[in-house]
Amino acid sequence: MSLIETAFFARVFPVAEARLYGKVAYDETSVARLTAYFPGRIERLFVNFVGVPVAKGDHIAEVYSPNLLAAFEELRQSAKASRESGSMSEIVRAASRDTLAAARDKLRLYGLTQEQITAAERGEHDSDRLTVYAPIGGIVTHLAVREGDYVKEGTPIATVANLSRLWLDLEAYESQLPLLRWGQRVTFTVEAHPGEAFEGRISFIEPMVDEQTRTAAVRVAVD
Repeated sequence: MSLIETAFFARVFPVAEARLYGKVAYDETSVARLTAYFPGRIERLFVNFVGVPVAKGDHIAEVYSPNLLAAFEELRQSAKASRESGSMSEIVRAASRDTLAAARDKLRLYGLTQEQITAAERGEHDSDRLTVYAPIGGIVTHLAVREGDYVKEGTPIATVANLSRLWLDLEAYESQLPLLRWGQRVTFTVEAHPGEAFEGRISFIEPMVDEQTRTAAVRVAVD
């Protein structure tokens, strides 16, 4: 008489451990870099050291520039010409509307809000100073200017990073890549918090391996 033995079976993924090294960095999709929209002078800094938390719309700096007064005057003259072109030909009216739209766009590119542009068009806002606001909430991670500094168009002023999401940038050897996949859970530790473990998920694996180090970048999204 022969005996038949039975056993339970299941389909499972094999488990392996890979040890990687890297560093915690900003989520570059949640970083805003503030720059000067026109030449001027930093009249006042409302944030004067790195590490200050700011909310979206908070004052960051006040920039003085005579270019603003010229832009305001250009807007008012364009608005006046557009109002007075009602009895003229369609070509003249269309040209006046285009000139007014261009004057508005210029102030918009200078960083003015729609409310400020409307007020300037009515003659209620006429200042040679423009306040720069934080486009996102977060932490000020870099200050490139001080009060009294002169800036050119495009000069960096400050950097704000939203630290509610971070990136863990790792380097994986070629032999470790088959063990990694998008969305995979990762547990890691940092020197600043000994004994404490954190978690994240792989959000990016570089498709190319570095020819010299034979490694590929692996990015983990972390809360």
